[in-house]
Order: sequence, then C-alpha cells, then structure tokens
Amino acid sequence: MYETSKPRFILCYEDVYRSLQEKILKDKMDQDNIFIHEQIDYYTDHHDFIPYDPLPIECAFIQYTSGTTGLPKGAMLSHQALINNIIAIGQSIALTHNDVAVSWLPLYHDMGLIGNFLTSLYWGCTICLIPTEYFVMQPTTFFKVIFEYGATVINSPNFGYVICNKYVNQKKMSGVRLDTLRFSLIGSDHIEFNDMQEFNEKFADYGLNTDIFLPVYGLAESCVAVTFSETCSRLKYDVINWERLNREGRAVSAFPAKRQTLRVISVGRPISGQQVKICAPGGEDLPDEMLGEICIKSTMLMSGYHNLPVDTGRAFRDGWFLTGDLGYMRDGILYFFERRRDMIRRGGRIYRPKDFEHYCWRVPDIKRGRSAVVGLDCGDQLDGENQLVCLLIETGTFYMEKYMEIIEQLNMIYLDELGEVPDFVHVVARGSIPSTSSGKLQRYKCRRKVLDGSFDTNFIYNNRKKEVVFYK
Repeated sequence: MYETSKPRFILCYEDVYRSLQEKILKDKMDQDNIFIHEQIDYYTDHHDFIPYDPLPIECAFIQYTSGTTGLPKGAMLSHQALINNIIAIGQSIALTHNDVAVSWLPLYHDMGLIGNFLTSLYWGCTICLIPTEYFVMQPTTFFKVIFEYGATVINSPNFGYVICNKYVNQKKMSGVRLDTLRFSLIGSDHIEFNDMQEFNEKFADYGLNTDIFLPVYGLAESCVAVTFSETCSRLKYDVINWERLNREGRAVSAFPAKRQTLRVISVGRPISGQQVKICAPGGEDLPDEMLGEICIKSTMLMSGYHNLPVDTGRAFRDGWFLTGDLGYMRDGILYFFERRRDMIRRGGRIYRPKDFEHYCWRVPDIKRGRSAVVGLDCGDQLDGENQLVCLLIETGTFYMEKYMEIIEQLNMIYLDELGEVPDFVHVVARGSIPSTSSGKLQRYKCRRKVLDGSFDTNFIYNNRKKEVVFYK
C-alpha cells in the first residue's frame, strides 16, 4: 500500500511508523510531513485552519481494496460518487434519523467507513462503534450494545455471523432483547445460508426477527454498494444443476436440491443509479441465467486506481467496470457465484473453492474456517483449463496414521458429493492460512505460499499418486 500510494504526508500510530521507518528513510521523505498520533496535541486551537470547498468530481479519498485475489489497489472515489452511493443506500432500506446502527467493522474497510459511518452521518442516524478486536474477543458485547441503544441496523461479512454463532456466551445474554433490529445486511464475502439459519435459531429466543437478513453485493471500486435485496423478502437462494452449468454455462434451477447441485445466494437488485449486466469473456452481453462476469456502470464508480494506469485501463470497457466476479441474473436479480480468479477448472468442469471447503467441516478434526482451496496451473497447461487442486487444512500435530485417516475421510466425502478429490493436501500450522481483518481468505497469498514453500507445513500428501510427499 505504501509503495503504490507514494504518500507525501503520513498520519499514523507510532507502531505503524516504526514498521514503515526503513522505507521512509530510503525515500528520504521530509520528516515535517510525518505526523504521529501519540505526539499530536489535538486540543490546541488552530485559528489559521481554512476549510476547503472541493468540486464534486474531486477525489475525496482513496479506498483500498481488501486484497483477497491480489495486492490491494487504491480506488479513487470522488465526493459526488460517495454522495450518490450513500443516498442510494439510505433509500434502499428507508433510513431515517430515528435509526441506530451498531458496527464492529474497521473504518478502513469500505463497509465500515462508507456503508456504516458515512451513511449514518449523512442520514442523521445514531451510530455506535465497537473496536474490531474487542468484537472478535467478546462478541457478546455486540448484542449488549444493540440492546442498550435500541439498534435498528447492523451489517457484517459472513465471518462476523460465524463468530456470533460460535462464541457468543448465552449465559451472559440475560435480559438482552433484539426486537428493535430492522435489518442485518450481509455482504463483502461469500454468504453461507446455513450460517444465517444457525444465527436465526440461536438468537430467536431474544426476539430476533428471522426476516432481517439482507444479502448485498458491492465493491470498493463502486464506493461500497451495488445491489441490495428487497427489504420485504426472505433470504433467497437458488439451487442449480451443476452438470448443466458445466455443459451449457447456464444456471438452471434444480429444486428440490439433490446431489451434484450448487446453492447460490441472491444478492438483490441494483440500487438506484446502478446498472448491472453479465458479460461473456469476449464482451458480449449474456441473457438471464447465463454465467459470466458481473459488469457495472454508474455515477458511483471510481475514477481509477491510484498510480496504476495500466490496471485502470484493463478494468474498464466502454464505460463499464469489469468486476472480476462471476454471477448471473434472473428477473432483474443478481446471483453472485465466485471471484473469477479463484475459480478452479479441470477436465472441462468448474469448481468453486468454497464447495471443497464446505465439505471439510464434516471431518471432526477440521474446524470451521481452518481450510482453504486454491487452483494451481499445471506446468504444461498455460491456459489454466486443467488445474491442480490444492487443499490446505489447519489441524493439530498428529502421527502419520491420523493424517491418513483424515485424508481418507475427506476423499470419501468429496467423491460422494463432488466426484473429485484434491490433488494435494497440505496440513499446515494453526493460524497460518492468511485472511483479511474482516475474515476473508486471501487466496492469492495461499497460492503464493504453496508455490514458494513458505507455509509452516506438517504434512503433504499427493492424492493422485497416493504417496506422502512430506512429513514432519
């Protein structure tokens, strides 16, 4: 981030300054342009301060992407784009000054800064902020704040609801009520239907309205919000025929759900001012139910990536922003499928990493969120159409026999559900699978660490050759 932004001024905490000090000295940056939070007197009157009146098209700030599929990029967002997005968000859920929002998301996250903080300021809502690390350590506090302030709106990636499901101490929830909540927005990452069901069941006794979930889709390049689910509808999902998706590229409904089907969550309709379409790799528009790249166009888009003109040029085509995400439309509603870079292709079929990861949780020794799947291009397959599947799992340290037992369990499940097994299984040390501060897996880092061998690895198994590659 420091390298791409090339800052002229820095305002940061002392520990951040220490981590950047070597680079700052190398760049010979003027020390008078560096402001360390702990050393600033914020209480001194600054009579010489002159407010700046910007033009609507000027850059308000640079919002960095989360870095799940590659290095973070700085999206330059104008004042007008931000205002347009914030107005559309408020209109989508009918925000008023009577609403109260509670958020644990960091303010450098687009959902935390724009979706929560700035939107609440614009619409005159009350907002209660909880430090991210405090929420992760004490998620019960989140619900106590909701109750104390009568919160009406919360939002979070799927990761946040998983934490609540796993770690909220219901013994400490005595007297807490959640009746005031109108909406719980969920986005920023894959949405797991089962997690939403578990959340509803766990907190139903506290007055939680089971219809509060609103799946949304957005990205930093469009400020934050692109589509919102309708406020009067239940959580919607589609079950599609996997074989027809692979054969025709079409998402055909397959109710009731059977084996060899995929569940895809609806993320709603475009908010006011947003246009969404699905495009083929060649750029042609695709009809309903055809899987392709999600493309968006609006007055809420970034002006470009900061100091990255080549990446900016690649990201736009005829005024449309190419999101790099795959999805399909049906009756004006968007269904998010997967990030294009994360898709795994082999033998003429496509797989989502989450489909492999989801079944890991059936094995008792593999905990939720302790696995990741990445596709690796074969040496003789430069087109990426026949990738190796590498499964990373975090477990305890076991004897070889135990590792083999885990792999046998996984293989039985995968063959039964997917008809495919991972080519390689890497057992790595706990806490070594990289993720963002909002809980999203950083697959590009996983892929890089597999290729350069930098994981702290306990065991590697070649599933194709049925042989142990490494054992520590």
